Amino acid sequence: MSYQRAERIEKIIQQNLSKIIQSKLEDPRIGLVTITRVKVSKDLSYATIFITAGSDRASKKSLKILLSARRFIRKRLAEVLRLRKVPEISFKLDERIEDLQRVDELFEKIKK
Repeated sequence: MSYQRAERIEKIIQQNLSKIIQSKLEDPRIGLVTITRVKVSKDLSYATIFITAGSDRASKKSLKILLSARRFIRKRLAEVLRLRKVPEISFKLDERIEDLQRVDELFEKIKK
């Protein structure tokens, strides 16, 4: 399996998932969700979608909603991906963003 293919599928999932969440997922409880990255397994069977949604509380609430809507979202992805088998999807909070913010804060303290 080509790494380039997995990378290309990650980009396609990220772009289309944003559209699906904004237009197809009609849940007023979900706020502004940012898909920070997508990681697809080597065999393209699984895709982990990393999200952020502002505050920690909003992120957890959005994560819960997205996890409950996984089947719906996967069906919409199947329409776009045109793969023999659409990857099983899971959502996780992207803690990398929080780590980067902490590092930035530490650099600001060092500068002062």
